[in-house]
Amino acid sequence: MGIPTGVVARGLMRAVALTDRGDPHFSLAATGGIVLFFVLALLPGALAAAFTARWWRWLVAAPSTLLLLQGGLGIASTEIADSRGNRLDTLRWVVIFGLTGVILALVVLQLVVVVRLVDRSVRGRQLRTSRVVSRAQTAAENTAT
Repeated sequence: MGIPTGVVARGLMRAVALTDRGDPHFSLAATGGIVLFFVLALLPGALAAAFTARWWRWLVAAPSTLLLLQGGLGIASTEIADSRGNRLDTLRWVVIFGLTGVILALVVLQLVVVVRLVDRSVRGRQLRTSRVVSRAQTAAENTAT
């Protein structure tokens, strides 16, 4: 989930830069770093979700998600500060703030989706395991009688 979200976020960052300056300077290495950061930010939440369904797993996931949000806001504020001298029209400002909002929403949404996917996977394994155990117990009872 972190790879597609990181790629989409990087594409949106490029759209912000195009809206602002018309000449984005993005390197492949920086794109890889952003995607890697998105993946690594998901690990604590995904691991916590794999081991527990309790509420505190969200607290384990919060620091890395907040770090991504803080980084996104920092980059956005730099872009906005750099844009002030460009005398952008209102529509461009709306697009820049809208795209920034979408990027920040993606950061939060990816965590929620990953935790839900892990929950579904873990519950599915538990359900399959309980069915196998139940069948084994039924078979054992039938052979005992």
